[in-house]
Amino acid sequence: MSGILVIAEQRRGELRGVSLELVTAAQAVRRGGDAVSVAILAVEPEQFVPALSVGGVDELITVKVDAREFDPDVHQATVASLVAAR
Repeated sequence: MSGILVIAEQRRGELRGVSLELVTAAQAVRRGGDAVSVAILAVEPEQFVPALSVGGVDELITVKVDAREFDPDVHQATVASLVAAR
């Protein structure tokens, strides 16, 4: 599968503005039939779906994690799994 995977950022239950900037950047580099997927890793990732449901996003991936604070090991393993699956 060809495409672009954006990992949205959130901190303490708030979506970071850089997430939408990354979606815009993905639009600038997408080629042909590339799909733009956005993954959000959070305790309650569904809360971010409305804010990330913007033009140019072809797929939203919600990943529930148990850690309320950023855990680099959990995020690294999760992102690696997403990339491997695609």
